[in-house]
Amino acid sequence: NNELQAAAALIHTWSTAARWTDTMLTHRAKVAIDVTTATAMITFVEGKGVKMRGGPYSVNASVDVWFNVLRRNIKQRNAAQTNDPYLFSDTTRLRLANVVRATIREVTQDKTVTLSSLRRSALQEMAKTTSLKTLLTISGHTNEKTLLRYLHWGTKAGRRCAAQIRATANLWA
Repeated sequence: NNELQAAAALIHTWSTAARWTDTMLTHRAKVAIDVTTATAMITFVEGKGVKMRGGPYSVNASVDVWFNVLRRNIKQRNAAQTNDPYLFSDTTRLRLANVVRATIREVTQDKTVTLSSLRRSALQEMAKTTSLKTLLTISGHTNEKTLLRYLHWGTKAGRRCAAQIRATANLWA
């Protein structure tokens, strides 16, 4: 069950480029799964992203890879018949953060990696195929320069990311 929830949390954070705390505050009733397209519309109603945007926001995420994990997690949480509205239970939220953080550091062999690194990495990966306008919407940034700085535009990886954003901008204009 811990592994299931850790997998669901990690993939949820990655596929939506959400902040870790926003992922932990996702309401299970606000996750609408479309079985035919293997996508989920996830509406965030709590967390920093909601506060920065001035209200709830939705992200459409491809869930083909983690469809069964997400569905089982929701089913288990609904079966628990709790008044807790969250996709991840109160008792597991802190434990999940520690499990996921340790797993990421083990896999990357980098002790400096944080849960925040997930969001930035997800946005950098999305930048390869997503328009700047969409990235601004998903990330919640309102300024293009701020987003590019967040993506480490001044670093080699960031310059590569920025070039990819510019290259795809013509495709999505």
